[in-house]
Amino acid sequence: MTFYGLKNSNKAYLNIFSKSSNNQKYQKMKNFFTLFFAAYLLFFSMILYASENKINIPMDLSDWSFQGSQLECNLIHSEVPQGKFYFRSVSNSDISFVAKVSGNDKWSQAELQSIQAPWQRDSKVLVIETLEPKKHQTTFRFNQRIVELLGDIQHGRWIQLSFTGNQGSMTLIVPTIHSQSSLELFNHCRSELPKMTFAQARDVVLWFASGQIALSPDQVQQLDALSSYINKDSRINRILIDGYTDNLGSSASNLVVARKRAETVAQALIQLGVDKTLIEIRAHGSRYPIANNQTVGGRAKNRRVTLRLVKGNEDVVPYDQHDTQMIKGNG
Repeated sequence: MTFYGLKNSNKAYLNIFSKSSNNQKYQKMKNFFTLFFAAYLLFFSMILYASENKINIPMDLSDWSFQGSQLECNLIHSEVPQGKFYFRSVSNSDISFVAKVSGNDKWSQAELQSIQAPWQRDSKVLVIETLEPKKHQTTFRFNQRIVELLGDIQHGRWIQLSFTGNQGSMTLIVPTIHSQSSLELFNHCRSELPKMTFAQARDVVLWFASGQIALSPDQVQQLDALSSYINKDSRINRILIDGYTDNLGSSASNLVVARKRAETVAQALIQLGVDKTLIEIRAHGSRYPIANNQTVGGRAKNRRVTLRLVKGNEDVVPYDQHDTQMIKGNG
């Protein structure tokens, strides 16, 4: 920095840049301000980006409705541009929250969260479940701790979905206002649902110990759950009960044992309220093994009774009259 003065004057002049270093210092300051401005723009754009990707579904567009039957219950959020959101249950022990999100399909992580409503003081975010979506996935089905989330909603908490990926992140907030009456209907519907889904009830296998005819407590419990589905679904028009044994003993004695096991299962279902005219008992003895009868483990798998639910005109494998005993409508 150089000062210049005039001999015959009281005025002084401050020259910030000397002639010899003027260009060099100017360039340094220019570079500094350029970098500072670029950093400022980057910081501001990051804030703006985050702000633009926090999406609140307007409360005036948010509503929840109930739809249900004897076999399924749904709690559905009103359709909005951001996507479709609903709770679904098809058995009283199976419940999920489904989010069909509009827009980006390149998320690497999706997280379901519970948050307080904006006017509540507690800002704590509770994580319900985290998913790692498949490529181009836009429908997210959450199955863990959903009952806990419903309890949070009963206490006024809202739903938050957080998505992250290589191209950024997004937070989507789903209000739960106007949900309480529909939620009560949904929970009542769930309590009346079968203990099994159709996928679980369609094919059931009961394993038997060697010489066992009577049902174990676990087998009775399994049949109770099965009957809860059969008694709700009027589309079931046949229940095929097939008895099998291992290869120890004669063919005739194995056929008798297989029939007794199948009849025991059928009688238990009838006592649980199942219409006996739907039941067809088929005893196969040691025919149709599913495992090697030369091993202990294999024989254990072959001693079984299978139950198959048939709807409508569904085709089933016909029985062999020479090696199978069939009893229809027998309790």
